[in-house]
Amino acid sequence: MLAARQRVRIPAAVVLRAASTTVPGTAANRKINRRVPNESLLGQSYSVPQERSTTSYRGLPLQPCVAVTSCESYDLEKVRTILSHLELDTEEIVRNEAVHFRYQADASSVSDVFVLQTGTIVSWGLSEQNVVDNVLPLFNEAMTTPYEVQTEDMDYIEFEQGGAKKAQSSTLEQEIICIAGDPRQKMLDKLAFSYGISRSTRLAVLESSLEKHIQLTRNTTENLSKGKQLGIGAREVLRSSGRLLLLRGKLNLYSELVETPDLYWTEPNLEKIYNDVSRALDLSTRISILNRKLDYCSDEARALLDILTTRKGTRLEWIVIYLIMIEVMFEIHHFYERYYDNRKQETTVYIEKANI
Repeated sequence: MLAARQRVRIPAAVVLRAASTTVPGTAANRKINRRVPNESLLGQSYSVPQERSTTSYRGLPLQPCVAVTSCESYDLEKVRTILSHLELDTEEIVRNEAVHFRYQADASSVSDVFVLQTGTIVSWGLSEQNVVDNVLPLFNEAMTTPYEVQTEDMDYIEFEQGGAKKAQSSTLEQEIICIAGDPRQKMLDKLAFSYGISRSTRLAVLESSLEKHIQLTRNTTENLSKGKQLGIGAREVLRSSGRLLLLRGKLNLYSELVETPDLYWTEPNLEKIYNDVSRALDLSTRISILNRKLDYCSDEARALLDILTTRKGTRLEWIVIYLIMIEVMFEIHHFYERYYDNRKQETTVYIEKANI
């Protein structure tokens, strides 16, 4: 887990695109994608984290908070059944939305883990590799529509209730989560932070899907710019349009990525936590960029479909022209047949008259 981080201003052009890494120790060597600044921001300046040499903040040790999105959704009933078989106590903090349990990674520590219905697992105090290798596989049977794994991590500290170092309420300071309050309030605050961080990984899933779509259609647009054959049919273009509509729906319609969940409308403190995390992870900017990319890709798909429709219309027009030409040739043939027959009859009549 990264240590506490500082923010520095650097040109975006020098930021290298992070490569996907493979986490060993799993059955299928899961491919883990970590969020990086969006390429659309190249040429601008923005803030990126830089590691500190210290591993503490405000005198308390920094711990990792890791969010892992691996599927469209989790069946929470199956999740509770799995945890029951493992003899782990569970608590459904929000009905049909989040299940909490405590996971003991070693003899010295017990960590809070939230399984969100939206397909994300958020752990407090476990390393990313521990979550991916040990926690995530527990719920494979509860997954719906598995995705390529996306992760996001932040640092946090936790104040002890009644301790010398204490705070009034949970906050986000310099991209470090500070958890405070009584045990129940800490649990709710952690859940609010978990929902906020999970938005980043769920958004990363859509960003990854769109990047794959762009790579698939790039050759087509390059061939079009060079005047070559498109090499794609109307069916493929329609499928492409369907994928884009589905991505737009998942972003704007079928999820709460673009709005605050109903859960926090009556809890101003939790809503503030949720919004603070969203700002820290640049979610509004990323959603705006993703929507603009979807607009461009949709325009591209419509343009390709128009080209294919025009080409099909032109082909049909030529077919009609060929059919007309064939009909004209038949008519000319019939005309000469009738002309030849008439001439033959006239010749026969003339010869008969001449013989008389």
